[in-house]
Amino acid sequence: MQCSNCQTENPESAEDFSVEITAKFHLGIPLLNTGAFERQAILHREVAERLSGPSALERHGLSSVPSVTVRGLLAWGLSELGEFEEAEMWAMQGRKLAGQVMNVFSTAFVHACSGLAYLRKGEIDTASSYSVL
Repeated sequence: MQCSNCQTENPESAEDFSVEITAKFHLGIPLLNTGAFERQAILHREVAERLSGPSALERHGLSSVPSVTVRGLLAWGLSELGEFEEAEMWAMQGRKLAGQVMNVFSTAFVHACSGLAYLRKGEIDTASSYSVL
């Protein structure tokens, strides 16, 4: 985590939008997985906000579409913080984008994260409607 802490301070030094976006996208994942939900949300909100307009439909060198998957990750992390309204907003945006980009992995991922967010909220029936099985 110490290495990722250093890099989150200045990924802009790459001077390449796609590199910056993918760096911040990936740096947020271990924050989510280690329970640093506030820091993850800050980082992933920035990525989601910057991935709007035409750049939202691009893969930026990834196999997934980061505008979709980062919104799923935000929904997951925010639900862990009890921020269910914002989590639902990001999940909805991610699902809407997924319908536009037609990337199977991204679509499955944002649906799974939506389900996790609803499960965390205690809405079992809604969560099961986003099952990817």
